[in-house]
Amino acid sequence: MDTEIGINLTASGFYGETLLSSLIDKVLLSKKIAISRYGKIEQIDESTVLMGIPLFSSPPGDNGRIIGILVRPFSLQRLHHLLKSYSGLGTSGEVVVAQRRNEKFGSEVNFINHFRYGDQAQPDADCLQIRTTEPERFPVHRALSQTNSSGWMIDNACNPVFGVWTWIPELQWGMVVKQDRAEIMAPIIAMRSNIIAAVTLILLFLIWMAQRQAHTLTRPLEQLSYAAEQDELSSISEGSVVEINKLSITLQQMVMILQSNEQLLEKKIKERTAQLKAQSNEMESILSSMQEGLLVINNRGRITRANQKFLSLMSCDSNTSLIGTQIGQLFVDEKDESHLHGESLPLLGKQLQQVHDQNHEQFHKILNEAPIPLLVINHTPPPTITIHYQ
Repeated sequence: MDTEIGINLTASGFYGETLLSSLIDKVLLSKKIAISRYGKIEQIDESTVLMGIPLFSSPPGDNGRIIGILVRPFSLQRLHHLLKSYSGLGTSGEVVVAQRRNEKFGSEVNFINHFRYGDQAQPDADCLQIRTTEPERFPVHRALSQTNSSGWMIDNACNPVFGVWTWIPELQWGMVVKQDRAEIMAPIIAMRSNIIAAVTLILLFLIWMAQRQAHTLTRPLEQLSYAAEQDELSSISEGSVVEINKLSITLQQMVMILQSNEQLLEKKIKERTAQLKAQSNEMESILSSMQEGLLVINNRGRITRANQKFLSLMSCDSNTSLIGTQIGQLFVDEKDESHLHGESLPLLGKQLQQVHDQNHEQFHKILNEAPIPLLVINHTPPPTITIHYQ
């Protein structure tokens, strides 16, 4: 206005620190086009964004000085018209554009768009509390934190929504496109209900078909059974007889298949039994031919088999007397000397003494043929000790 020509519009001027004064400082500092923050501009009595373009005395590359700044408001009318179209957003979706009131992180937010519904602009006290304590749950906060992403969030009135947010660095704006969860999930819920209904109908149809097929298969037999009970076999139609014959042939084929499988299984069992028997005979032959005493012990420490050499060492006639015997009953731990002297050696000495007393030649024969070295000491009354060994 002509009356305002010459008024100082910087922070030290008549209006003080305003969005316009901040824009002037930004243009003078960067010497290029700058955009102000969104807010109420007192000079034009409108909430908008200002664009500042520096004017130079000569081209900027020639060290020209700024002789003026061309300022014009950014028209938001077209933007508001575009945001109000809600194209493709159903009945609950909308686009939200916001900017922080100053550059300080965490400050209050200015919404540049007009809300679609009034509850977004005036949320209840509980929602306002959530804004303060849990701001990260709001997509607008995520956008103004200079991130680009999407996910399940809550809107400005704390309603569950799915939002897509982005940061526009040129304007320092955050933009969110959102839609209520209930409206998004409605098609999925409807489709799920339709699938459940369709599956139920299919199952009922399959049950009906199975019952019908079973009735079709059993009807000839029922007719034959009834006719036999009533002595009316001659009244059965030729078609029913054919059906019964077909059913009988099918049953016979099934019985033949089962019998064939049973015979095949028996054959495999016999072959496996013969194979195991051959392996057992081969094992027995190997054990019998070994010149060393050998025991076969199960995982519980009990004897299951012994070869002939071991049986001769133990003076046993057959495996029968050893099978099931705990191995600890035959061998004594070298640390258990009391058991060795208390049981085993006296028993051996007693047996040798009986052989010696009954047949002296047999006694020397046992000593000569013993598979392990034996030391025999004769404790006769004379102090002289005679040692016989082999």
